[in-house]
Amino acid sequence: MLTEKYGGPSEVVEKFDTSYKPSDDNDRMYHVGMDRCKYYSTYETGKGSIQLTIEKDDFVRLTYFDKINSEIIKRESER
Repeated sequence: MLTEKYGGPSEVVEKFDTSYKPSDDNDRMYHVGMDRCKYYSTYETGKGSIQLTIEKDDFVRLTYFDKINSEIIKRESER
């Protein structure tokens, strides 16, 4: 649904903490469940970005990063 709305992701990360590379989705999800994999996609929008993360225990997280307020906070911290 995110790809339909925002286009392809600007970043896709599938990083395993082991040298073994999973061969299928079940194997990938096993490593996610064992907390041995970082698995997320980031989508850019005009108002910021959205990150979709698959985490341990079949937990899916959507994180919204607000561009306007982030820029305000950054300017304030540089003073």
